[in-house]
Amino acid sequence: MSGGRRFKPKEPYTHRLKKILEEYPESSQVLREILQNSDDAQSTEQVFILDHNTYRDSSLFKSGLNRFQGPALLSKNNTKFNDDDFRSLENLADSEKQGQYDKIGEMGVSFNSIYHLCDSCSFITDDKFVILDPHEWCYEGGTVYDNFAKDNLSQKYFDQFYPFINLGKLSIPCDGSFEGTIFRYPLRTKQGSKESKISKTIYEPNQVLEMFQTFFEKDSINCLLFLRYIERIEFYELKKGKSEPELLYKILLKDAEKVRKERQIIVKEITPMMKNLKENKLKQRESSLNTSYCVSLVRYEKEIIKEDSSWFIVNMLGDLLKANHNFLGDFGERLGTVPNVGLAAKLNSGQDEDNLHGGLFCFFPLQIDTPFRVSINGHFAVTNNRRDLWSGENKDLAINSLANLKVRWNHYLFNETIPQAWVKFLVGFNNILLENIINKLNADDKIFCGPNQMLSISTGYIQDELYAESAIPNILSEIGFPLIHAPPEIIETLKKSHHSFMFYSPKIVSEFLRGDKGKWQDKLTRKKTLELFNYLLRDENYNILEGLKMLPLADGTFKTISRNGTITYICPDNLIGEGENDLHEIFKDQLGKFIAKDLSYGLLSLLSNKVTTKGWNFKIEMLTIPIIVDMVKKNLNHPNPNDIEIDIENRFEWINQLWNYLCDRFKEINLALFEDIHLIPTKQNTLRKLKIDQIKYFWNSTEGLQNSFDQIHSILEKLGIIFVNNDFEDNITDLKIRLLAYIHNIKDVKSVLSSLNTDEVYNLHPLEAESFIKYLSCYLHITPTLTEDHIETIKCLPIFKEVGKDELISLKLKEKGNWFLLPIEDEKEYGQIIAPTKFGFLDATSTDSCYLLEKIIKIRRLSQAAYWIDFVVPHLKFNQNAIIVVEKLFERLPILLSSDSSLKDKLSNLAIVPCGTVKMAHGKQDLDIVKRRPIDLCDPWNPKITQLFFDDEKVFPVEKFSNQDNYYHLLKMLGIRTSLSQKDVIERIKTYATRQKAGNNIDDVYDKSLNLFIYIDENWDSFRDKNDEFLSIIKSSKWIPTIDKYGKTSFSCSSECRDTRDEYLVSLALSILSHQIKNIQFRKHLEWNRYPPVKIVLEQMKLCSTMPKNNLNIEKQPKICKAIYKYIGEALSYDDEQSKQEVEELSEGLKNKNWIYCEGSFYASKDVVFNLSTNLGKELPIIQLPADYRNNFRKVFEHMGVREKVDIIDFINMIENIAHQADNKRLNDEILSKTIRILEQIGKECNKSKKEGKLNDLKNLFIPSTDGILINLDEIKFDDRAGLSNEEKENCSEIDFEDYEQSEPLTTRINNIIGVNNCSLDSMFKEFLQNADDAGAHRFSIYIDERPWRENDHSLLLSEEMHNWQGPAVWIYNDAKFEEKDFSSLIKLGVGGKSDDDGKIGRFGLGITTSYHLTDVLSFVSGEQIAFLDPHARFLPIRGNPPKRSRGIKFNFLEKKFRTRFEGQCKPYLAIKNCDFKNIFNGTLLKYFDWEFSGNPIIINGTQFNTYKVLLRCLYGMPYPKAVENVFGEGFEGQNYVDFILDFLKASYRYKPLNELIQNDIMKRRLVNERNVKQILELSCKYEADRLKDYCNEYFKRNKDIVNATNTIQNIPQNCTEDILQNIPQNCTEDITHILQNCTDSRN
Repeated sequence: MSGGRRFKPKEPYTHRLKKILEEYPESSQVLREILQNSDDAQSTEQVFILDHNTYRDSSLFKSGLNRFQGPALLSKNNTKFNDDDFRSLENLADSEKQGQYDKIGEMGVSFNSIYHLCDSCSFITDDKFVILDPHEWCYEGGTVYDNFAKDNLSQKYFDQFYPFINLGKLSIPCDGSFEGTIFRYPLRTKQGSKESKISKTIYEPNQVLEMFQTFFEKDSINCLLFLRYIERIEFYELKKGKSEPELLYKILLKDAEKVRKERQIIVKEITPMMKNLKENKLKQRESSLNTSYCVSLVRYEKEIIKEDSSWFIVNMLGDLLKANHNFLGDFGERLGTVPNVGLAAKLNSGQDEDNLHGGLFCFFPLQIDTPFRVSINGHFAVTNNRRDLWSGENKDLAINSLANLKVRWNHYLFNETIPQAWVKFLVGFNNILLENIINKLNADDKIFCGPNQMLSISTGYIQDELYAESAIPNILSEIGFPLIHAPPEIIETLKKSHHSFMFYSPKIVSEFLRGDKGKWQDKLTRKKTLELFNYLLRDENYNILEGLKMLPLADGTFKTISRNGTITYICPDNLIGEGENDLHEIFKDQLGKFIAKDLSYGLLSLLSNKVTTKGWNFKIEMLTIPIIVDMVKKNLNHPNPNDIEIDIENRFEWINQLWNYLCDRFKEINLALFEDIHLIPTKQNTLRKLKIDQIKYFWNSTEGLQNSFDQIHSILEKLGIIFVNNDFEDNITDLKIRLLAYIHNIKDVKSVLSSLNTDEVYNLHPLEAESFIKYLSCYLHITPTLTEDHIETIKCLPIFKEVGKDELISLKLKEKGNWFLLPIEDEKEYGQIIAPTKFGFLDATSTDSCYLLEKIIKIRRLSQAAYWIDFVVPHLKFNQNAIIVVEKLFERLPILLSSDSSLKDKLSNLAIVPCGTVKMAHGKQDLDIVKRRPIDLCDPWNPKITQLFFDDEKVFPVEKFSNQDNYYHLLKMLGIRTSLSQKDVIERIKTYATRQKAGNNIDDVYDKSLNLFIYIDENWDSFRDKNDEFLSIIKSSKWIPTIDKYGKTSFSCSSECRDTRDEYLVSLALSILSHQIKNIQFRKHLEWNRYPPVKIVLEQMKLCSTMPKNNLNIEKQPKICKAIYKYIGEALSYDDEQSKQEVEELSEGLKNKNWIYCEGSFYASKDVVFNLSTNLGKELPIIQLPADYRNNFRKVFEHMGVREKVDIIDFINMIENIAHQADNKRLNDEILSKTIRILEQIGKECNKSKKEGKLNDLKNLFIPSTDGILINLDEIKFDDRAGLSNEEKENCSEIDFEDYEQSEPLTTRINNIIGVNNCSLDSMFKEFLQNADDAGAHRFSIYIDERPWRENDHSLLLSEEMHNWQGPAVWIYNDAKFEEKDFSSLIKLGVGGKSDDDGKIGRFGLGITTSYHLTDVLSFVSGEQIAFLDPHARFLPIRGNPPKRSRGIKFNFLEKKFRTRFEGQCKPYLAIKNCDFKNIFNGTLLKYFDWEFSGNPIIINGTQFNTYKVLLRCLYGMPYPKAVENVFGEGFEGQNYVDFILDFLKASYRYKPLNELIQNDIMKRRLVNERNVKQILELSCKYEADRLKDYCNEYFKRNKDIVNATNTIQNIPQNCTEDILQNIPQNCTEDITHILQNCTDSRN
């Protein structure tokens, strides 16, 4: 079964529910509460179903749910549960709807009224199936099954879902989510009432039917009056054996969609209004709401209408600001109420009007009637049962109390808010009265006033709704139109009535105007005429305008609208112009052709739209630009329009005015239509066409030009540029920007260049050329990209100079690509540096010429790299001043190298750099230089390099080239050696070998060789692709500087030496390099990564152990030995064949050799032991291994034959030697003392062997007699009391213990008592507290004692076995002493001594038995007595004949001198309550011993004591993880933790919250696996761990095959698994191998 998640209320369920039901009435109130919750959930439908059926119970979630399969009440609505609804159900009275002002209920409280009917309920909402179980009969409060449809639960548990499916047309889908909520409330049966802790009331189906009938007859209509969402309520009955419910009753809101908005307006606005109120954002005009409406409510019995009533309802939200002021915000936060009130009156009361009266509502009817026929609703403060209001009957209320606040709130609603609602109600009711009057009116009744007569509905016209507030009605009245005059509310009521009435319209008004023109034409003012014209234009039929003199002209007259005559033009806004630029001003003699321009925007737009409508055929048109063009051409009237230029004559002013208009309308007018008209006045007083191909016009203005361009006009005119008339330019200053497409500014270089004729020959002065270049440069900076034509134009102009020449040239002299500019850095040095002569270099020394040539014309400027690399470096060898040229070259080198990577190789191989020795480079030696290539030089400032060269080697740059501030860093760029290559290393080694053979300055060669070795170590990884020569010379040549065992320097190859890492392993057999290699790969190449050969190590051990005392390495002996021991230990740690062979060689090589270094000497393995536990160490020929060796090299010495300890035979041999030397004579005192010490050691060893179950052969042992003569053990007797006083002899005798055993000796009896009486850990402490009270104690204490008491001398204990019980313990103390009868009752298991004492509440025999939860040995002290109980008879002293152990002893500790004789046994008691065993103990002290026995633990109740330690800590408040860490320490995991937690599951099963936590921990950590699932399942069943049981069952189902396979494999002999694997299909072997491995691990 899919596991549901836990769903349990957060407070005790049944107790709280019972209290809630005491405040809630039964019967139909339950239905109201359900209805209220549905309304809060915004449901529009509520369905109740009584189901008489009892359903099958074979496939339920749990078998215990069968009690709920009988008759039930179901409720269904059409909204789903949300998260707040779930939280409300969990929190009981703490509803999530508190503080939600759009809710009228408290889900957590009102919902629980259903428990009048049932003890459990279930419901389905969305994709969730929920069961509420307050009694926890099946669940811990409840459970939620998420995604039940997805998990297919309705198929797996069909009987659980069938009651929801067996509802015919009302059934819900269980194979998908349900868009609503359906509850099922199983009715409480007779058996259920006996077990219920909520209610004892039995509910039969007939009682529910009566509840339905009562609700239908009394509450049905009323319940819908003030709800906000519910529109339909239905009641059904599903009879026994039926599957289709029958309709009983139905109540619905007729035409609900018409009043839905009015019903919900307040509930939807209240939340944002309250939010604004809290945030002080609510404005006065927004602080209240009201709405009114009429509704029809219908009641059906089956399908028969029983009542159809009409109601007038007013709902109002009172002033929130005022309420907040009066209650300081308490009405929202503290009360959870708002000033929401309402009134409802029935409009069709029927015949029984005398008995009709209203009621008081709090959204639902209260049990309070009103004295009038209107019902009153309010968000009142009601009592808990929701039947009464809080009133002021009890005057004794605290001012600030919530009760007083509720009384004040109700008074406020009655005194302030409800009266305001009455006003709204009366106004609305008057409107209803007016409607009735209008409805009674006849069509011919002349009761309405007209302009000059009374009118009826049939003869008068009502105002056009679109123009009710305009001037039209007054104008129509003025001219005698039959218009009805009445107040607005009458007109509105008339419109809503059943009467037919007439509205006036443009068509009707047009007919009236045409019928009697004398009343208005030429009589109305211009404004009123235009108002009528505007009104008539509104009609889509424009034909109604014909014949009406209403068209306003620009000359101030009106024109009759007609399809004949001249055209009248409407000048659009985009063409009309303003002021002097108005077209009316430009064409003054033609104003009769234009519509007046003073028309309103609306009227002009309306007329324009009509004119542009398809089918318009009146002589009214829109003015267009082509018409304006024709008018301009006619005005100019030039005989030859094709002329480019004409005389200006007297048209200058008109041209200016026209241009002002055209530019003003530039965005709307396309000037391209005017381009063929002579409109441009030039500087030569002519008119030119607006546009001529390739010729542009320019302004004369120099505004914005730099001062240096004052003479540019003359230069441009020289080049053929045309300028406009100065006066024209001055008159249209503000319009220049709009003419830029035709007339340009001379700053527009592109236009200037486009107007130049490149075929002309221009003769410019050099200064003019310079000015023109400056002009071009200045304005080309701000000009967009030029075209190729523009650039070619510039090239054709004679304005340029060559380098070193003065004449002006154009760039046509040479082909493209042959002109260059020198590098900027070298432009002033071109005469000094060699340059090619076959190309032309242009003078670009001025900023302007540079910009023009480089940026515009794109003449290539050579970079330094190109110039020096292509034109200088190739000629460097021909330059006589080589050093100077090289220095110049190095000055530019960084830039050159970054430009041309090949230059580096060229210069690197030129011998141009002066060099010398390192001292010369550092300025410490006179120069004697030679020239070398840069790649042949070494870094003079890198000490790791310089220290590898001798003082006479000239490989370092000198002078400026070694100076770090000059060219040194450039040499690095050219390849100076800053590190050694493989070739360099080979050369160095060969150089060192040569000088080594020469025998000159060997110390210097040694030092440089060591430096080179260290360099190679540090840089080994940087040597890429190491070649064979490099690798061979390093490894095989005798160049490695070493020191031999005598301290002399030498040179060795790698096989003849080792570095300092292996110094102590080989230093006496091989030479040592004074350096430890850090690079692993370098070490591997030298083959020093391997351990030295065993042969070398054995040689090292031999030389070390035989080393003379005066040897200079004598101090290294301890370190050498430890290194060799470590070497042996590491060989032992590996299991490969080579390691085994090495260990065998070592064992053979050290056999019988003195190789163990101890206290300055060497010993063989047979002469050393690990533990010399005797004070005879110096007298034995055997030495104890040092502690350091024992701790670090135990395995080494064990393998090499070192024994753990001295054997008894060694001691016997010692005494035997003494006996032979004494030759049966008396021993002297010294020898006798030594012999006794040896015997004591033998005795100790024998005792240890006895405990281990071993027998010792004491043959040939000699014992000294009283005469001091050694006699064979078989021939001597022993008297252990000789020489003692009588008192001492008495103390040596056994204590006469009193047997104190419980009457039933069987530990199984104890176990049964603990189990049968359901004893647990906390019950144990309760038993002892009870016993203390029965004994008359006043104080009671419990101590947890974790002290680790252990005595080495077991003779201080009652018995040696009691040593195991001296650890941590639990102590219980009370201040009452035991009497003799108490001691007697303790040993009566399960009965005790108080069974017949009615004054006692305990049973001592049971109480003491509970202690065996914690221990197997119990001790208690009281008065003078101490007792020990040992049910297993395993630990107390052996006594009697035949000897045996008692199961309990008791004795007087004062008489028996307990403290003196058994001091170790007493120590744990001394710190507890002054129990010193010297005085009578005034109280009782019980001790529960911890168990740390080294053998198999004996467990009475099946649980470890450490488990109880954790349990005890948890029960007294310590969190579980902390308790585990406190007992077991950090990092307690793995199988040990699994064993513990399963033990803890048993111990904690009576403590449900803790047991739940343990179950969660097991599941969360995933401790269940294929090996232990059956074990955990058995435990969970036995100890009622239901959730864990379900988890294990699910795990077993999912992994059944693996679990069975695991159990099978665990029973297979270990040596058979390989054969099994061979017979398994190949694709399965991996899984089976994993299982076998797990089983093998667990078996091991």
